[in-house]
Amino acid sequence: MTSATYIAGDYFATLGIPLKAGRAFNTRDMATSPRVVIVNERFAQEYFGGTNPVGRRIRLSGAETEIVGVTGDVIVRPGFGDRGPLAAMPLAYVPLAQANEGFLRLVHGWFSTAIIVRAHGSLADATASLRGAVDPLLPFATVRSMEDVEGAAVAQPRLMMALLLGLAAVAVLLSAVGIHGLIASSVAERTRELGIRMALGASTARAVRTLAGPGVVLALAGIAAGAIAARAASSLLGSFLWGVSPADPATYAAVAALFIVVSVMASVFPALRILRLDPARTLRAE
Repeated sequence: MTSATYIAGDYFATLGIPLKAGRAFNTRDMATSPRVVIVNERFAQEYFGGTNPVGRRIRLSGAETEIVGVTGDVIVRPGFGDRGPLAAMPLAYVPLAQANEGFLRLVHGWFSTAIIVRAHGSLADATASLRGAVDPLLPFATVRSMEDVEGAAVAQPRLMMALLLGLAAVAVLLSAVGIHGLIASSVAERTRELGIRMALGASTARAVRTLAGPGVVLALAGIAAGAIAARAASSLLGSFLWGVSPADPATYAAVAALFIVVSVMASVFPALRILRLDPARTLRAE
């Protein structure tokens, strides 16, 4: 599928869209002339395998149309497909003079005409200049900068992503606190065992490995199981992500590294504190 739009004037120059091949529309492209169309590079890539399509003919709105030019891609808000909030879509540009009259009446019955103007200075100054340059009986629905247009296009995805990021951060924090508390408590409960080992001549390094090892191994097993479960459920998050894969290895590695660091700290630090105790006093206290 392809989005088609009719244009007039210096549309490409106004938006800074480069002409990659062929020609732009001119005054010879009238309603009585052979139908022509300009496509973008994404269109050429998807429908012509990236080869130059200038001179090729396609059927557009039921009529045979010749491709006379190829422009660079522009980032737009997709009207169909799973391409994210903004993407380079296959686009076809039709000269206004060759647009179907019935189609124009239908479109203008539902949508307002969009006029694009390249201006310098603030948006307020540009708006005042535009209002003074047109018939005062023609009202402006709204005047927006391209930054406003882009912001409106990604506002909802950004909100959903912010909510998702916040919930994920809370989940990671609670998981880290839980891992730390569980492992630290498990190590502290083995104080008597450590006292016996130290009294029997166990080395400090061996005692630390004995206390910290099970907690780290348990954390690694939990990370592996969690990664498998997260990968299985990642397809549910696909609609909230843009520009990153649900199976992004960097994200998985960062979260795994965080949990490993927490588990090591929760295992080693309590063990080192216990090692500073007097084994005999520890055994008498028990």
